[in-house]
Amino acid sequence: MGYGFSSCADIRASSVAVLTPIVGKFAPALYQRSFGIDHRQLETDRVRKSLAIETTFSQDLSGEKECESAVELLYEKLLVRLEKHQHMVINKQGIKLKFNDFTQTTVEQQSSHCDEKTFKQLLLKALLRSQSRGIRLIGLTLGFAEHNNKETQQLCFSL
Repeated sequence: MGYGFSSCADIRASSVAVLTPIVGKFAPALYQRSFGIDHRQLETDRVRKSLAIETTFSQDLSGEKECESAVELLYEKLLVRLEKHQHMVINKQGIKLKFNDFTQTTVEQQSSHCDEKTFKQLLLKALLRSQSRGIRLIGLTLGFAEHNNKETQQLCFSL
């Protein structure tokens, strides 16, 4: 910020000696990483906590029907992505709206499966927060349980 660095190229053009007073003992590693050198062990075993899909519109959506149509298209794409994660236990669904002023809102609820009707209900709740602003982006999210073993999944009863 106050040191004149705004990109990785700025760090590469510097030196460890210049970086040390600014970032301390991290300077050598930062300098090497600016050149793509990183000897840390690559970790590929991370637990997926969610699955999401979203789209940004070239023109703002303004009506409930337009937004519902977008949710229907996103839902179909989400189902395709979900096929790769059938072993995961779903524990919530959510929807995100970004408005034309770039503020956003999310609405989530617990759910044991991916359900288009639930996404549409969440959409209606989120649209209540729009205050007549145009919708710039819609996203659908599924949250996964911490312990993803379908054999130990707690059963849910629909009301």
